[in-house]
Amino acid sequence: MPLGKEAGARRIVGVELNHHRAPLNVRERVSLSAEAQAAALGLLRDQMGEAFLLATCNRTAIYAYTDDIQPILDFFTAFGQLDPYLSYYTTEEAAINHLFATAAGLESQALGEHEILGQIRDAYALAQSAGAAGPVMHELIKRAIHAGKNVRKSTAIGRHAVSLAAAAYQCLRRHLPNPTAKVVLLGTGQMGQLMYNVLEKKHQYDIIIASHSLQRARQMAAPSGAQYADFASLGPLLTMADAVIGATSAASVITPQMLQGKRPLVCIDLGMPRNIDPGVKDVENCRLLDLDDIKAVTDENFERRRNEIPQVLKIVEDELSQFTEWLHSRKLSPIITSYFAKLKQVQEEEVRWAFNRIGNLDEATKKIVEELASRLARRVSGKPIEALRRFGIEPDKPQSRVDTFKELFDL
Repeated sequence: MPLGKEAGARRIVGVELNHHRAPLNVRERVSLSAEAQAAALGLLRDQMGEAFLLATCNRTAIYAYTDDIQPILDFFTAFGQLDPYLSYYTTEEAAINHLFATAAGLESQALGEHEILGQIRDAYALAQSAGAAGPVMHELIKRAIHAGKNVRKSTAIGRHAVSLAAAAYQCLRRHLPNPTAKVVLLGTGQMGQLMYNVLEKKHQYDIIIASHSLQRARQMAAPSGAQYADFASLGPLLTMADAVIGATSAASVITPQMLQGKRPLVCIDLGMPRNIDPGVKDVENCRLLDLDDIKAVTDENFERRRNEIPQVLKIVEDELSQFTEWLHSRKLSPIITSYFAKLKQVQEEEVRWAFNRIGNLDEATKKIVEELASRLARRVSGKPIEALRRFGIEPDKPQSRVDTFKELFDL
């Protein structure tokens, strides 16, 4: 696996910790607040130039345009020994393909879910505000979002998908079928809002929204007239609740001690880090379901959606091809500019040589000589530039130097 610095070989690379390889307790170690993400991006920007950090409940991924992947490895090393759980994308094609597949929903716990596109947009906004999103990252993320939208427009994978919030609702219905039961929802951020939208759409349960900020809880509850409270009121709320759903960024909001001697309670934890202490599983009358438990529900729906995967992969492949062509063209631009500058220099030198040999010429004749030299330069440069662009698209194409010469000059 080619890690470390390769002089002069800037490329897109990526490293990811995700739910495919890392259990929940490992992913939780790399859970970052928005402030911590911004700080990490600032450091990566200083070390690598262009970087993008995507952090969701099921993944922490860093992509960069760099000649040295070591700063990304250092980022993950700071959280302990993670190497067995990390996925490395150290070739350009692998890194781009993985991000596009992620945007398409192929890497999500709930195959084809829509939320990932919003998460990529939010991550890009954070990278921009940190000054870490340069021209290559900008184009990469723009194309990734386009790929994700194209997949959902052109295939049925989105229509069959079950989001994490919807899967959590399925779990809730299985364990709490009473439609009038009281459900306390912790959190007013993105995941809290998604969970609330699902609950509200189903017109099930008596929902109480709880947040660190009473104002944010009030704002989220206002459109539907739901009840709301702050975390300081959790004790009394839990005495009358039938279920609690953790969907906030705060760790261990609910502890085992808070639930001792309480009525039967269904606890669903969507938080990263976990909002509900795992010890709650040992509390009598409490049933705790975390992200790994919800994964089992999303897996049940996989068969309904798997038939769409070949078509999705074709779209991702087409998007990858288009972006790769753009990237190689961008890398070739300095070479082509240098080539034309050299050609112009030679052209001017030869025109001066001709003028010195011919002697006095009128202005009309001089213009003809200059135009002749320019026409010759354009004619001679056309095929080499065309071949160079082809080489850019197929950088690893095996070819002898003689064959390259023949292709450059169309011989």
